[in-house]
Amino acid sequence: MDNYTIIRDTLVVGKVLELIIEDGPHCGLHLNVNKTDVFLPKKDPRSKLAGVFSPNIAQPLHGAKLLGEPASVDFNFSSELVRKRVAKTIVLIDTIAKINDPLWDIYGDHNVSYAGIIGIKHRHNVVRDTLVDICFRSRILAGKEVDISLGGGCDKSLRLADMLLYSWDEGLDVCVDLIGSSPLTQTGVVDFVPSHAVIDAAHRKRVKYEAKCANIGYGFLPFSFSSLRE
Repeated sequence: MDNYTIIRDTLVVGKVLELIIEDGPHCGLHLNVNKTDVFLPKKDPRSKLAGVFSPNIAQPLHGAKLLGEPASVDFNFSSELVRKRVAKTIVLIDTIAKINDPLWDIYGDHNVSYAGIIGIKHRHNVVRDTLVDICFRSRILAGKEVDISLGGGCDKSLRLADMLLYSWDEGLDVCVDLIGSSPLTQTGVVDFVPSHAVIDAAHRKRVKYEAKCANIGYGFLPFSFSSLRE
């Protein structure tokens, strides 16, 4: 037993507490009087009589916390308690947003792991391998992690194409870049919009790679998906 609430007449509550203090230890029940409060919504002089309540039991004037919630008839007491809880929650949410999410790689795009019958594997790689397999079964020529030397040797930030679809767009080879994202990593919970993360991720990739691919004669196609299966 962790929390117990007694709501009765002042003297009845006093008798119940006395019973718990005296007989409780025989049953393994030990009352922590230092964490016990007696709150009276209306003043009752009997609460101050000798022997009614242990002197170690606090008697707050404006209210008490009952399982973390306000038990009070004082609006200011209740609102202040709620305000503190909301402020604490906001701090926690902001702190979580600053934590490095272990679901992302160094580029901020790929979910790290996928657990299933294939074991632990990059979710990004599972989707890529599935698409390559679909292409193979559909007799579509596709390469996996093809080095197209995008941007030459001076641009170290650019990587291999996840997939290369040969002669896909009117004879044009098309680079496919897979982006796995998690909508839950958006900084504002209030701003959550379905598919928003997927669309933003695809847009970022287009801005970063589309023109550079075109400059060396390739098409570009982002394939964006989320951990919510969007």
